[in-house]
Amino acid sequence: MSVRHAMPAKPGAAHPAPPFPLRPPPRGAVGLACALAWGALLACDRSETQGPAAARPGEPSAAAAPRVVSLSLAGTRFLLALGARSQLVGASPESIEALELGDLPAVDLDAAPGLAPDLVLLGGGALGAAEGPPLRALREAGARVVEFAPHDFEDLLALFREVGPQVVGAAEASRFERAFSLPLAELAGSSYGQPRPRVVGLVGVEPLALAGGHSFETDLIETAGASSATHASEETRLALDPGGWARIAADLAVHFGPRALSEAERARVRALVPGEIPLLFFELDTARFWLESPAEDARRLRQAILALAPGAGAPGSPRADGGSQ
Repeated sequence: MSVRHAMPAKPGAAHPAPPFPLRPPPRGAVGLACALAWGALLACDRSETQGPAAARPGEPSAAAAPRVVSLSLAGTRFLLALGARSQLVGASPESIEALELGDLPAVDLDAAPGLAPDLVLLGGGALGAAEGPPLRALREAGARVVEFAPHDFEDLLALFREVGPQVVGAAEASRFERAFSLPLAELAGSSYGQPRPRVVGLVGVEPLALAGGHSFETDLIETAGASSATHASEETRLALDPGGWARIAADLAVHFGPRALSEAERARVRALVPGEIPLLFFELDTARFWLESPAEDARRLRQAILALAPGAGAPGSPRADGGSQ
């Protein structure tokens, strides 16, 4: 779970009462930068001290690479990014269709034990709903079962460390983690001491919802140098209370989505956001951006925030793609 510091109220104003549950202890953007930097340092240390040939118990060797079944699209994408394509012995129909893995058998949890896997990656919520014979058979056969359904950067770092070493070894997994976390940590740390506009993340259209504190959207807002209005919440998504905008007290609203919205969809979103709050539409596919160039997405968001947030950027600053007031 991500944990963030509550940001101070604007000078001369009482901090608004949060319209969502809080989770102690809060961490904030500085803590997020530290967590990413610490992850990069740990990854560097593991890579340097263990080396590429140091296969440890539970990690693959050249002679015995683990057999992996992925029933999580996010997990399958992660394995391909790690370079572990050859270790996949089965995948979910969703993964096979989306990632063009037609040479693999399409399986579900019932069929997974028949492939004799060493590791099985499940989708979100599957562990709680799958306590039945297939899961017991997998565990009795010695397979590790991991739910691979990240919602924020901290979830990702934990999964990188839990899954990566078993699949490709500690050294390669550490390099992968370092390549992910170090650029984000540098970007997040570069805004230290600067004014941080208060930004609320929005997702969906019907219904429109808030991006909660346990979300990629909130982590990206914090990494980009702003303060997320919902960073202290536990949830991934929060219901939008039309009467709660005064408590949110946002300088800017950012709508996140995996595709460009139609004009009709944008109009529906604008109708729910108070006219005095600038509104930015920002394309972000949370299902895959973390495997591509998350630091570039954060930089792109920072530029858009600086252009739109009151007082944050110089007049006439160019807007990022999709920006709209």
